Amino acid sequence: MVDELELSLLEKICAGLLLVLFTVGSLVLLYGYWPDRMPEKDDICQLYCKKIFAVRLVDSCFGTKGSEKIVDSSALSIKAADTTKADSVRKDSPRKRAADNQRCCQVWYASGETITLNQLLLLLVALAGFLGNMIYIGGTFTAYIGARTFRRSWILWYLIKPFIASGLALAFYFVFRAGFLNYSNDTSNINIFGIMALAMLTGLFTQVALKKLAAIFGFGVDVEGKVRFAPKDLPNEVTVTSIQPGTIDKTRVNTITIKGQHFDKQPLTITINTTPVVNPDISPDTITIKYEVPPDQQQLTTFTVAVADNKGKILKTKDMTAQS
Repeated sequence: MVDELELSLLEKICAGLLLVLFTVGSLVLLYGYWPDRMPEKDDICQLYCKKIFAVRLVDSCFGTKGSEKIVDSSALSIKAADTTKADSVRKDSPRKRAADNQRCCQVWYASGETITLNQLLLLLVALAGFLGNMIYIGGTFTAYIGARTFRRSWILWYLIKPFIASGLALAFYFVFRAGFLNYSNDTSNINIFGIMALAMLTGLFTQVALKKLAAIFGFGVDVEGKVRFAPKDLPNEVTVTSIQPGTIDKTRVNTITIKGQHFDKQPLTITINTTPVVNPDISPDTITIKYEVPPDQQQLTTFTVAVADNKGKILKTKDMTAQS
């Protein structure tokens, strides 16, 4: 019977080499496809040369003295122009220069030797998620091996988990780009370092990321009882659990305490006998009111406290008996 807990020395060496290979390989690919710069707001062309270790924005071929490159649309080839030609290009009007850049972009695209910004970001996010998970499983695998508690039945989990993390990183990236977190599609606002940090952390903490996605795409019920497709915890619903005390003293200032949850998430309207309460002390789970019975209500025997949400819906009421 095969020992469920122990790997042979050869198996440990092979596993270690695979961990190093996949970790270093994903790191090298991430470095190889890292772009020279992100497009700016006024850049016409957002294509990159897809040559590994030389991923450059296509319009970078314009504007460098002594190394200007002109695209031959007939042969789809790039030729280095001399310094005189470079100087003449720089003397052209901005409109002419923009037209040249656009022509360069079109020819590069037709050559099939380019990758778009969105495609490049997808590739980088997938690689970052893969690398993040390789860091995680490398640590857990060696810890289990060192403690001699590793089980062979987990081998498949270790083989598949990095690819799951890569897909999960892409899912989080799509959530951001879809605008769930007010993310802008303007390329000038894209923070590539922020995207990579998100992708790598998703790979490192896949279980946490899965739970977060489940919360984002969970079904919830709003205050009106309608089913909505939204985070279960967003928006936080205001709830009122109690209103204390049960009596009102007409001869002194009364302290009324309202208990509940999420009182700071939306404006609330509190009334006593239909008269709005001014400047109550509000915290996330407690509302404190200092109330003195007005002279024109001294004859009343019951005081009704009501709490309503920002839509005017009554959340809770309580009748308090008056004491002289």
